[in-house]
Amino acid sequence: TFGDILSSRLLGLVIDMTQEKHVEEEAAQTIKRLKFAAALLNQANDAICVKNLDHRIEFWSAGAERLYGWTGDEAVGSDEVSLLQEDADAVREICSQLAAHDEYITEIVQRRKDGTSIEVLAHFTRVHDDKGQPRAIFAIFTDITQSRLDQQRIHQLAYYDQLTQLPNRTLL
Repeated sequence: TFGDILSSRLLGLVIDMTQEKHVEEEAAQTIKRLKFAAALLNQANDAICVKNLDHRIEFWSAGAERLYGWTGDEAVGSDEVSLLQEDADAVREICSQLAAHDEYITEIVQRRKDGTSIEVLAHFTRVHDDKGQPRAIFAIFTDITQSRLDQQRIHQLAYYDQLTQLPNRTLL
């Protein structure tokens, strides 16, 4: 009969999709964690930037957009040195220190999109790949322009007469 023929010729195929589902779930969790980490970086008031070893910007946080004025689309792929730096000697010093220590903190003057200068406290960290080779530079820039102005004002108030602007007894 037709049923006998069909049952003798029926071939079944069963594929265990457990491993594939597990990999998909892990990938989804990893993407979720990365998005959360990027959202946290974008909440920081400081400018956060990741650049490759050729100084091309790979990540530009919302804090960097607020501080410097360039959007992420404008900054990513750009040369960080030509975009922000005013002093080529400072860049050479940063590179030298990072090569020797993997981390360097300094105060530097940088440039905003509108051309104005700002003083920043810069914290650079060299990031390594799985094999221990340098891969990128993680940088955090904190605007210290106002604190510098405040320090100058405090110095002026402490050491100069406010009426005549002449040195006071403390300075003498």
